[in-house]
Amino acid sequence: MLIEEKNYPFRFIAFASLFFAAIFIIENLNHRFWLNDFKVYYSAAQAFLNGEKIYGVPFGLETGFYKYSPFVLLLFTPDSLLPYEAAAIIHFIALSASAIACILVMNKILGRYVFQKQHEKENLLMSAAIVCIAIHLVRELHLGNVNVIILLLLAYALLFMLEEKYSLSGILIAFAVLLKPYFLVVLIPVILFRKWKVCLWFVSGLVLSDIICALVFGYEKHLVLYSEWLESVSAHGSYLQSSHTIQSLLQNYFNAHLNNFSLVIIAAVAVLFAILLIAAQSRHKKETSGAAKNTILTAGYFSLIAIVPNLVITDTEHFLLSLPLIMILLYFISLRQNKFLAIIFLVVIFFFGANSTDLLGKALSLKFDTLGLLGISNLILISAVTCLFLFSHKTIKQ
Repeated sequence: MLIEEKNYPFRFIAFASLFFAAIFIIENLNHRFWLNDFKVYYSAAQAFLNGEKIYGVPFGLETGFYKYSPFVLLLFTPDSLLPYEAAAIIHFIALSASAIACILVMNKILGRYVFQKQHEKENLLMSAAIVCIAIHLVRELHLGNVNVIILLLLAYALLFMLEEKYSLSGILIAFAVLLKPYFLVVLIPVILFRKWKVCLWFVSGLVLSDIICALVFGYEKHLVLYSEWLESVSAHGSYLQSSHTIQSLLQNYFNAHLNNFSLVIIAAVAVLFAILLIAAQSRHKKETSGAAKNTILTAGYFSLIAIVPNLVITDTEHFLLSLPLIMILLYFISLRQNKFLAIIFLVVIFFFGANSTDLLGKALSLKFDTLGLLGISNLILISAVTCLFLFSHKTIKQ
């Protein structure tokens, strides 16, 4: 099932390109090419150029608050110099290209560091991965969010880490955290595996961004902007709701009232992952090569990325962050050719990626959301990958 040849996956790229082109055409035909989240970034950058207030002001929709760092605002400033329609098309293309690149990078990671050989059906499996998250990708592109770009940054960061290119890895993680601070969770496996150079370059990236902002905004104004940014991040969950977080699932199914314990839950999950990673390291410490460490690092890193929408209140398209775990499971099931595992995987993926009013109707779609089935299925995917690497490491490459 596995071969050494490294044929460039043109068929996957062609399939993915057609998929994103179809979304673009359908969105425009339905007059739904809005990209409301991108409109927030675009409008905030225009407000910056005009000397207007950036944080605490809704741009577009009532919930359209700019909640990213001042440094990220600088990255969107060139877009704001273009007409919105042109900037939106460029952003859509950038998101589509990032999704394709992200899957290609993760395919490389799986081939080199997890399964240690390229899969002969990699084109089919990468295309299947897009299908599994299609609903979330459609919503991501419809809104014009940047989750797929962040996932690409973090995937490259892991690849560079595994290749011992620590400077690039740390800086990319810093950029991802500047976009959305809760991706600090990826530093847990970095620290546990003692990748201190990555941590050093991560801090250097943050310091560099701060220096750039101080030079552009002025020292006092940049301090004010960073203070307002932190306030906007802390207020993010106050105007959103989610049935898919661990906190809401505990409330809905066990009547556990934990409104004031979000940080406790996040800390508990972080500690649990730390324990699991340490246990996995200990279990495979007798292996002479570094292959076991790389696979365990990969599992912990991607699992912590995937669990973010289970920890913080956010929109459902954020669950596309589980794409790496889906690819791992697709590759493993294909390798083992186990029909029972394949059926279970398909059932979980149905609850994970099929909640659309077009597919299920409004009533059933609302029921799926109320029951938190997306959040539950995501936790199942995370648990499956965790168990796979913790208990079945020696069977992964067979």
